[in-house]
Amino acid sequence: MRALAEQVLPRWVFERIRAIRSRQWQVSFLRHSGLLTQVKKHIACKGLKVLDGPFAGMTYPPDSALIRWCVPKLVGSYEKELHPFLFQAGMKGYDCVIDIGSAEGYYACGLARMLNIPVHAYDPEPKEKAFTISMAKLNNVAHLVKAGNLFTPSDMKEFSLQRVLVVCDCEGFEETLFTPTTLELTRRWDLLIELHGSAEQVLPALQWPHKTQVIPIQNRKGEEDEYRPGRQSFLVCEAMDS
Repeated sequence: MRALAEQVLPRWVFERIRAIRSRQWQVSFLRHSGLLTQVKKHIACKGLKVLDGPFAGMTYPPDSALIRWCVPKLVGSYEKELHPFLFQAGMKGYDCVIDIGSAEGYYACGLARMLNIPVHAYDPEPKEKAFTISMAKLNNVAHLVKAGNLFTPSDMKEFSLQRVLVVCDCEGFEETLFTPTTLELTRRWDLLIELHGSAEQVLPALQWPHKTQVIPIQNRKGEEDEYRPGRQSFLVCEAMDS
């Protein structure tokens, strides 16, 4: 059924349906596992501000925080493998940020606060898009954050001449975006890509016009545990022509 739907539906419709169903499953799992109860306890004790890391001081909207496992983000440890690159971002002279798979807006709003440049946040899930807008307003960066739907290869041309920081977490759609025919469009971009499924092998093997490295995501415990389903990695691509 999924294969048929992918064939007959417009890509943006298919990706929206997939994102909605994925988010519904995540919320159900978090509720039944007791993790949402832990989120409530953390917020009751320590509040809704990010306590540490590159986005320290950013505030979560309560309605968004209470339906996701956001504790690693609130303590400031989330995806700490990327922190060195994020802390250096202010020195790179970026024109804008593209956040592909922006979810509730953690990276979009955090980078808008940090860099004070336009952030284009793309997510096909409508509730997550609304949460991004809410977080941007709460953190006084609504004038910088533009929320969109599905980012596609055709959108890449619009930004190809700009100096861009890309943060990408799109559940496997990265294989559709980054292909031998689109890599040249990314030459002036720095990219932080979370790899999923077969992209773990496919994307690092491409002939990127960048300095690239694969960084394994470490397992963490306690409040820093991100409850990942298995071993994952980031592909970091740094522009050589900046």
